[in-house]
Amino acid sequence: MTSREKTLSAVVVATNKLLERGGEFVLVVTKESILIGQTEAVQDFGAWGKRDFGRPARDAQSGMLPPKLARMMVNLSGADPIHSTLLDPFCGSGTVLMEAILLGFTKVIGSDISEKAMEDTKANLDWLAAQGGAMPPIELSVSPAQTLVLSEPVDAIVTETYLGPALHGREHPDFLKRNLASLATLYRDAFGALANLVKPGSTAVVAFPVFQSKTGEQEVATRSMLESLGWKVERRLRYERAGQHVEREIFVMRRG
Repeated sequence: MTSREKTLSAVVVATNKLLERGGEFVLVVTKESILIGQTEAVQDFGAWGKRDFGRPARDAQSGMLPPKLARMMVNLSGADPIHSTLLDPFCGSGTVLMEAILLGFTKVIGSDISEKAMEDTKANLDWLAAQGGAMPPIELSVSPAQTLVLSEPVDAIVTETYLGPALHGREHPDFLKRNLASLATLYRDAFGALANLVKPGSTAVVAFPVFQSKTGEQEVATRSMLESLGWKVERRLRYERAGQHVEREIFVMRRG
């Protein structure tokens, strides 16, 4: 089997029934040895694409968290789906909530300051329910993260924060400076308040923006800021694509 790419994609492997009619072996070269692995399964690219592009409500202007990244973030929380409540306080169109439900979470909570975002979330969750499968209890509310009120603390927060207005790479430096200051205030207020809505020791997995401009890279959320609010940052992961003006820095942090 050959491909135009350096590696065989899941689409090539699946559409050519390579796993049924043959096999794919992967060689991983290290300084000490060559590891040999055999592919046993590939991702269900059709299902991923359907949840990304087939859902009824998508808002490119406010940013769209890819379902795969949302799934990774839920996994990074380490929360037990059966016994944990997951909160997304910037739920947007509900991508994190959808992936948490598909992973078997029995209780999820979503909130957003935007009424349109909440309408999008409801539409997408109704669409997901129509695909079949059990739907757990879902709590949704229109509320700023800074003033969100819950009946009891949650076990995990998984969210992508508000990333600011869409950028085109031609913004004036003064605009970028004001944007950074506004987002920094939002994050300080929101995650200071959210620290009181989780159980001690709970994990938060949060995607913050990193801006690329002519003057260099600028990040808004910092380890020092978050740790001053009661969060212990354990890991930071970068998610980026070539040509993007806004990249994502994923913080994995624990409430002290």
